Amino acid sequence: MGNDILGIINDLCDPEEIGELTKMLLSVPSPQTELFEDEPLVKDFIKKVVKPYLEGIGIPAYLDGMGNLIATVGQGKPGIALISYAMTAQAGSMKDAYRGQLVPGEPYGYSSVCIRGRGSCEQMGALGAMLAALKIILAVREQLKGTVTFICSTAGETGRHDALNHILESKGLQAEIAVIGLGTANAICLGNKGRVDVLVEVYGKSCHSSVPHEGINAIEGAAKVLNILGELKPEATHPYLGKSTFAPMYIESFPKATHTIQDKCVISYDRRLLPGESPEGALAEIEHLLSGIKDYKIEVKKGPFMYPSEIGKEAKVARCLAGAIRTVTNREATYTYFNSALDAGLLNRAGIECLMFGPGRR
Repeated sequence: MGNDILGIINDLCDPEEIGELTKMLLSVPSPQTELFEDEPLVKDFIKKVVKPYLEGIGIPAYLDGMGNLIATVGQGKPGIALISYAMTAQAGSMKDAYRGQLVPGEPYGYSSVCIRGRGSCEQMGALGAMLAALKIILAVREQLKGTVTFICSTAGETGRHDALNHILESKGLQAEIAVIGLGTANAICLGNKGRVDVLVEVYGKSCHSSVPHEGINAIEGAAKVLNILGELKPEATHPYLGKSTFAPMYIESFPKATHTIQDKCVISYDRRLLPGESPEGALAEIEHLLSGIKDYKIEVKKGPFMYPSEIGKEAKVARCLAGAIRTVTNREATYTYFNSALDAGLLNRAGIECLMFGPGRR
């Protein structure tokens, strides 16, 4: 049905219409905040922007208990999942971050115009492309051999699997293969690093700072931790993702009081994981290194994490996507890998072949 699909794509894919749709998505703020997936702006973006659009083109959708949107086209066996994200990074120093506007592409290395706005090269460009694709899928729904499930997740910048895991556990996602919509410059992303936040808590004994010998200063214990873990250089390497990394992110001490020897210090580390590594293995290595510190009580805790991921070009989802690229563009697919932590690892562990693909150069 290749020629039929190309004809439908030519009929339904109006570049100006897709551009206006994406500009509209970029004009509605849905930033990461300290509320993460519970941020009202993110939930409102899904409820008041994405859901009405789908229903307007004839695709029913529902929101689950976390506010994730789930819609299905077709019947029969589980088929393809298209997974998008509602949350973008905060505006930061970006001017007119939520304006959604066309700009000359030359400064960005493109000969055509580009769409500018927060998330255009990460979540929102891919979301606009997926919504446009759903119109085509709807037009050929009678020819589908299985279901196409579309998800707009409340995540996107949280660094954890909570939203997608909720969908999996509630049986809201059943698919054989999946594509996560992110900016890959239209290259097929076969793999990415995972990550785990490692929290090292050092406990001492508080006292007045005029008599420091009566206490046990947690800051001094934290200094020992920093010195020991400063020598940690993970040995794992990957031909496309490079080395595993380990870096301190912040340090904080307690109690927040003047002239007080601190009785607790927390150090947060970012441990990036390569395919084949696990959060538990990374924590065990750190616990072993710190076991020699005897003067302080030290606890190593696992914080938010995301699994690493990798599939081969021979995987079904990669072959299907490469074939689609060849059919539509008359070009061979290109491939890439991401250092960022993404949801693909969770899906691949659940038996759903998954990779990343979308417009926009991150």
